[in-house]
Amino acid sequence: MSESIKERPILFNAPMVRAIIDGTKTQTRRVMKVQPPSAEYKLSTCIDTTGNKKDKGRQHWITMQGQYSVGDSSQPYFSCPFGYAGDQLWVRENFQPIYAEGWDEGRNPDGSGDPVDYKTGHGYAPSYPATDGIEEFYDEQTEEISSRVWPSIHMPKWASRIQLEITGVRVERLNDISEEDATDEGITSEQVIIGAHCGGGTHTEVSGIRHFYDGGDDEGYECATEAYKALWESINGEGSWDANHWVWVIEFKVIKP
Repeated sequence: MSESIKERPILFNAPMVRAIIDGTKTQTRRVMKVQPPSAEYKLSTCIDTTGNKKDKGRQHWITMQGQYSVGDSSQPYFSCPFGYAGDQLWVRENFQPIYAEGWDEGRNPDGSGDPVDYKTGHGYAPSYPATDGIEEFYDEQTEEISSRVWPSIHMPKWASRIQLEITGVRVERLNDISEEDATDEGITSEQVIIGAHCGGGTHTEVSGIRHFYDGGDDEGYECATEAYKALWESINGEGSWDANHWVWVIEFKVIKP
């Protein structure tokens, strides 16, 4: 791998992992840690004009007075914590190592070692064995039968089965997501029966397009952005959509498997 390409971990829950594997998810939104003090601020990218190269290319919030930008020394410089176009992300997800002595020390160079199960319902793993879903196993650490699942934050890099390449990064308000982008976040659609008319001895079914996300309302939503709103709140909590934070929009493609 080129030294200029950086790799970082990124967490996804099981439904989003399924969407990535299925090819329906090519974007993710993450709340920016540094939010602007007020609506009057806009995002600016630092241009090196002073010889202080350490902040070149980084971003910060500035205010505007007419057509001129005004710096604010209280606003820190920051970068996208997930990287930029060309960088790579390895996916962390809930997993279950099939324990053996030293499993957390990594795999052997020839690829041998402990198999891993994943909590997604998609059990393939091109580089090492895996089964479909989580199963009971003999836990050598506790000497008991267990079905313990490790949270994604503890997944070591060797156990990751999905590698992503970032194709674009931008910043926007959460509520500004378009229908197209909501679809790229893993929202799917299909034509379903939404009602029926009975009259004159005939029964006529009415169909329409409804939008869905994995684990969402079985009846679906009228538009992709409404489905994404429900998805966002299912992950980030009630009221998180209305907060309308600024978010990093990270576009990606799968390069492994």
